[in-house]
Amino acid sequence: AASELKPKKDQNDQVAIINFIDLDNNGKQLTSSGPLTGKPGESINDLYSTEIPLKSIAQTGYHVVFNGFDGDGQIQKFNNNDLMTQVFTVGLSKSAKSETKAKAPEKQSDVDLDAVREATINNKDTAAMALGIAATIISLIGLIGKENK
Repeated sequence: AASELKPKKDQNDQVAIINFIDLDNNGKQLTSSGPLTGKPGESINDLYSTEIPLKSIAQTGYHVVFNGFDGDGQIQKFNNNDLMTQVFTVGLSKSAKSETKAKAPEKQSDVDLDAVREATINNKDTAAMALGIAATIISLIGLIGKENK
C-alpha cells in the first residue's frame, strides 16, 4: 500500500531539444535550447521560442536558412515516445543567400531526394551545406513520421 503513495518516476515526461546549427561549417552546433520537458500533447512553444536566440545570433552575422521548430508560426507538441528525444533544427548561415530557404517537409512524401542528388553543386561549401540540409531533413522525416501515426 505504501508503494501506491509513492509517485512513479515521471515516465510520461517527454524531452525536446532545439538545436541551432551553422550550415557553413558542416552543421556545427551554435547553441541549443537544452532539454525541454513536458507531458505528451503539451505545447513545446509555450516553453521555448527561437525569437531571442535568433536575435543574438543575427547580431553575429547569421541569418536563418530554415527553422524546423517555430518557423512560419509552427506549433510543436510533445509526442508520447518515451524512448526518443524530439529534436528540432534551426539552420543558420553567414554566406548562403536567404532566398535558398529550405522548408522542413510537412510529411515524408514532400522530400524529393532525387532533386537533392541531381542538384548542380559548384563547390565544396555548397556541397557541405546541401548535405547538412539533406541530413537534417532526413532526421526530421523520422520525427514527423512518428508524430503522424
